[in-house]
Amino acid sequence: METLKRLAPDAQWCGASIGANQYGLNEWSIDAGVATGTGFEDNVRLDNDTLALSNAVLVERTVALCEKYERPIPGTKRARF
Repeated sequence: METLKRLAPDAQWCGASIGANQYGLNEWSIDAGVATGTGFEDNVRLDNDTLALSNAVLVERTVALCEKYERPIPGTKRARF
């Protein structure tokens, strides 16, 4: 984070991950105050043993992280990259 701020102070970025590491990166990104992505396009599981029943379940889990870290939840226009 410090290197990014030093080399590209005006850069906008988003945390994204696929598979098993998606939830951890979602939490790290939200805690750091940057955007993150979630959904079936990157991951179909809630954990190693549980398939997500819908894309909405993954979104709801990410919304819960926003609430945990008191971060705003973007509306649909802002949420689409």
